[in-house]
Parts: sequence; C-alpha cells; structure tokens
Amino acid sequence: QQRFEFFTVGQWTTTGKISAFRFSESFAGGLGLGYNFTDQINVNTDVLFSQVNLTSQATGVRLDANHIAAHANLDYYLFKSALTPFLTGGIGVDSYDGSQGASAISKADLSYKVGGGLRWDITRHIFAKGLYRVAWADISKTDAAHTISLMLGLKF
Repeated sequence: QQRFEFFTVGQWTTTGKISAFRFSESFAGGLGLGYNFTDQINVNTDVLFSQVNLTSQATGVRLDANHIAAHANLDYYLFKSALTPFLTGGIGVDSYDGSQGASAISKADLSYKVGGGLRWDITRHIFAKGLYRVAWADISKTDAAHTISLMLGLKF
C-alpha cells in the first residue's frame, strides 16, 4: 500500500457572513499532503487560497479580500475498497485580509470542518475525492460556510 499522498484541491464555497461583512460565492485552489496509517485512516493537511468579494453590512462598500485557509484533517474510509464513502473532520486557521477606503477586514482565527464524501482509487498511484463539508470559524458573528471540494492526487 502506498502511504503518502500529494493532491490538488478545488473548492467552491456558498455565500455567508464574516464579522460585519457578507461574502459572495467563491472558488479556492490549493495543495495538500496526506498519510495513510491504514486502509481506512488518513491524516492530511491542505492549504487553500482565494480572493473573496465582501460587502460591508454597515456601508454597502464592496472590497476584495485575500483568503488563506490551512487545515489538518482526519478521514475515515468506511470500506477497504477502491471506491468508498468517507467521513472527515478538521481543524485549522482561516485568514481574511483586505481593504477598500474606510472599510477593511483583517481577521484570522481557528476554524473547523466536518463532512463526508466519496474516494476513488483510480489506479494504484492515482486517486480522486469529492466531498461536502460544513465549515465555521471562531471569528465573531460568522456564519457556517458550506463547501464542495474536488481533489485529485498521487499516492507513493
């Protein structure tokens, strides 16, 4: 069994609220590394980057903020097969930084993700994952975000 994994991530996030700002749907891209302890337990980390469009709830001013998210995750594969559903949970940091005139945001705090998906070992060395997660942060007055992610990776 190949123990180590390297993968790319594409993630779509729904609309929501961060502190005094509303954010629109966004797409993030990133990279990840993982390690398979067994056929059913995987620990991985991912780092995602995106540009998020925010609107101040007080003034209506729009601004673009850089968003960086880094998480450590634990995945549990329900079956020992090439195609298996899985459960996932993670903890990490979400950071938002941007300004436009008098409106600005610079926030970073702990964030959490839970969800599930489907993993497919396409070949001995190539895999794909599709998953849905709910994510929330310790940033004051922040809504939970709903995400859909697609990952494509190599096992070695």
